[in-house]
Amino acid sequence: MCGAGEPKALPSPSWEGAKTVWHGFDRYDFLMDEASLAIKGIRAADDEKDGIKHPVQGQRRCIVVVPRVAAFGNPWSWRGCYWDHQPQTEVELLRRGFHIAYIESSAALKPGKQWDAWYAFLTEQHNLSRKPAFIGMSRGGEYSYTWATSNPDKVSCVYADNPGGNPEVLMKIGQLARYDVPLLEVCGSIDPLLGRYASPIEHPDEVSCVYAENPVLRSQMMETPLLDSLAPLAKARVPLLHVCGSLDPWLESQTRVLEKRYQELGGPITVILKEGEGHFPTAPQDPKPVVDFILKHTFDFDGTISREVLENYLSRSISMEGLLNGQGDLDDNLRMLKSMGAKFIGRSLCLWGGEANLLRNLERAKQQIPKVREADPEMILQACVFEIVSTQVEQVPVPDWAFVALGQPVEKRNFRYADMIYPEGQRRNWGPNASVPDVSRLETKLWFYFLAVSYIDLGFEAIHFGQVEIMNHRDPNLAHWSQVLDLVRAYAAKHARRHLVLCDGHVPSGGLVREGHLLLDFHSFPLRVMEVSEHPQEAILQVGFSDGIFGRSKDGISPNGWSCEHLPYLVELDNWGVSKTPGQARAGGIWVWGYDEITWFAHQSQQYRSNWLNYAWDWMRRTDANGHLQMPGSRTMRSPLDNMRWYFANSPSPAIPNGLADEESIRAIWAADSARLAQPPPPRP
Repeated sequence: MCGAGEPKALPSPSWEGAKTVWHGFDRYDFLMDEASLAIKGIRAADDEKDGIKHPVQGQRRCIVVVPRVAAFGNPWSWRGCYWDHQPQTEVELLRRGFHIAYIESSAALKPGKQWDAWYAFLTEQHNLSRKPAFIGMSRGGEYSYTWATSNPDKVSCVYADNPGGNPEVLMKIGQLARYDVPLLEVCGSIDPLLGRYASPIEHPDEVSCVYAENPVLRSQMMETPLLDSLAPLAKARVPLLHVCGSLDPWLESQTRVLEKRYQELGGPITVILKEGEGHFPTAPQDPKPVVDFILKHTFDFDGTISREVLENYLSRSISMEGLLNGQGDLDDNLRMLKSMGAKFIGRSLCLWGGEANLLRNLERAKQQIPKVREADPEMILQACVFEIVSTQVEQVPVPDWAFVALGQPVEKRNFRYADMIYPEGQRRNWGPNASVPDVSRLETKLWFYFLAVSYIDLGFEAIHFGQVEIMNHRDPNLAHWSQVLDLVRAYAAKHARRHLVLCDGHVPSGGLVREGHLLLDFHSFPLRVMEVSEHPQEAILQVGFSDGIFGRSKDGISPNGWSCEHLPYLVELDNWGVSKTPGQARAGGIWVWGYDEITWFAHQSQQYRSNWLNYAWDWMRRTDANGHLQMPGSRTMRSPLDNMRWYFANSPSPAIPNGLADEESIRAIWAADSARLAQPPPPRP
């Protein structure tokens, strides 16, 4: 835990028995009895080298290859068929800390209870992640889909190279879409199974992306020509990635035609040319695009989270203030979030003061969270513990378990406002009946722990602790913050849905670090948008403006055990009020044309907002790779000139009539980011 003791981590897998070598990594072989499903270790014969030569009647050969250092969360890939054929992707995954697993399969040895037993053996007995990535070629692709469609909650993604298929699998492919399992298919343009099994046209809502090498887009095997059927894919915003040889005779007549037509329909497409190559497709010799695809679509964690998975979530983060406490239309909000691919839902339960309504809001969230889980079980929902308490806390009873956790005798009483705030002369008030809490006070710790545990019990997996640095004026060594966060994490380790809660806060200093340990899982801060007073309503981002966090997120050991030079962080279009001169330049301080950031943003034209989000996203990528732009989705506004009180990114509809229609821009930015990851690395100079 942060601040004391050892960091939490899944136990490292341990492997016993004889081992051989597979492409420079330790290989362990097993036999599984077809009937009893018993698994025992064996040693591969010397003449097998990297492959398999000796099947055993009534037994299935199984293999695990072990990385030199396992990545956090113990990720792994699972190959179904054709062991050691085109292994370059798996070798690279081993270098990245993945385990590699295989169970013998063929036309006669199909997926079934043996695959279930192999999964249980690896996850339950050897602590591998509960969501492997599948790598399947030809029949192996079919078998990957066969098992994955029956177990969609146990798969992180599928990479299929010229996959086979069968009607039964196709009937169940929607299960993968329901769980947002990403699919990457590499297909030969003359593969006889392509037209029958690999086309997503009829089910555009069940596809995350299409990756095609040198595709032939007019085929006698397809009932409707693909080039005449693009509208459903474009409407569903399915990203397309084509990898083509520059000498491919069908490049201009097919891929270039599709590229132009798909862009006209508003769909995202990337075309990568292989200079000097013709048409015949093979598995990519450079595994980076496939490896990046697998890593980018890994959202699996349990008990601890790797930096890669954390940043996958932060890169698809959106502020949805009040999602679960009555702001906007829940159904339309979930539609928007799922369609754009959001994964980290910031401020979804966001209560500023008003503690008298706390228990009612918790009950409403309890009723609504299952609907969010149904939309996407991988989403992380964030609740808030802010830098405010009011006299209304005295209407909330202190539960017995809060006293016990803090080592205090149990009392039958309500929370005490006066015992949470700073002493006279040190207070910062939020009006006559509210103030900033002092984290060094026992009553504040009781309150924070009560809120955090209540959120975790409802299913929240992230907590934003607001302006943490104005609550620790009497905590110079951060011992009190460390105690609170340790208690919250210890409870989450036993009771949270995935045995982890992510804690963040606004950190103008760059972070809270105690004895080399970072107290927060990631940092957050306002964007600190700087107005350009010479150009009406224009604003930019600039390193060094005000107290912006760019380049300043502190180093240390994260609560999840990994070290970093700069902890990942989020920046957001923040809200805090309105100046005395709204809409005018030079209001001073951090005002943007007299407004807070989100209100200034909402007052711009739709085209300007779209351009500005693209600008901010690209600026962040160029300026500080540790930072992630949290997209605006739902946020408090303060605009006395036109009485605008809330920002919604939703497209206008009867459900959200005042939506500002920024969801398409956000979706396009994220789709382009996914396509960027599929680009091969630039040639070395």
